[in-house]
Amino acid sequence: MKYCIYCNKKCFGDFCGDDCRERCDKVVALAEKYKGVFLLGLLGPIVLTIPVDIIFPGYIHFLAAAVFITMSITLMALPFATKETAGLLGVKKSITAVRWVAFIIFIIGLIMLLYAIS
Repeated sequence: MKYCIYCNKKCFGDFCGDDCRERCDKVVALAEKYKGVFLLGLLGPIVLTIPVDIIFPGYIHFLAAAVFITMSITLMALPFATKETAGLLGVKKSITAVRWVAFIIFIIGLIMLLYAIS
């Protein structure tokens, strides 16, 4: 017996039904379509931190908070997990897990922002 790739329930094939197959195909198509935006949203703020820190050296706490908040917004909007995570949890639960991680990163970013303000 196998587990459904999308919902991680026990089934005899790769998917437990056509509904799970369609939803998984939609997620894969979305990930393929927006992979550039996803990478830009995660890596862009990190790369921009270095030159901005050189120009405005006193604002590193604001920059770090902005990096965390930008990354969390990217993960909330585009909750793509690794293949290993999706294989372990199923696509549906991996999306939920990524959104929870994004929420935690957002809270950390807000705490950093509050520290920078004070």
